[in-house]
Formats: sequence, structure tokens, C-alpha cells
Amino acid sequence: MPSLLYFLLLDARLRMLRRAGAIALFLAIVIAGSIPGARADIGHYASGVILHSLAYVTLALLWYTGSRGSAA
Repeated sequence: MPSLLYFLLLDARLRMLRRAGAIALFLAIVIAGSIPGARADIGHYASGVILHSLAYVTLALLWYTGSRGSAA
């Protein structure tokens, strides 16, 4: 399992795919948020704070692992 996570999150061959996934996820969030009444319906399952936190964490992880350079 650790080698699969390493491959999906840190392998350089999938860098562009992770960046494209972050952009696609962002666009999906924007489009889904523009549907009338969708926010009220999803509010029954999770609060806005939880949804925003999960979305931002996922986007940041995909974008960070899809970028080049060092952390320093």
C-alpha cells in the first residue's frame, strides 16, 4: 500500500495528471456551487466548514504534489 500511495502522490510521471485533477476538481466545485438549491441540499449531510476544509485540503494536496520545485 505505501508504494501505491508513493506512486499516486509523489511520482514525477503523474505530476501533470495531479495538476489537471486539481483544476478539474476546482471547476467541478464552482459548477456544482452554481446550481440553485444545491448548497441547501448538501447542508443536510455536512456543514459548510467541513466541506470547505475537505475541498481546500484536497486541492492543496493535488496542486502541491503536482508542482515542481522544493518545499524550501
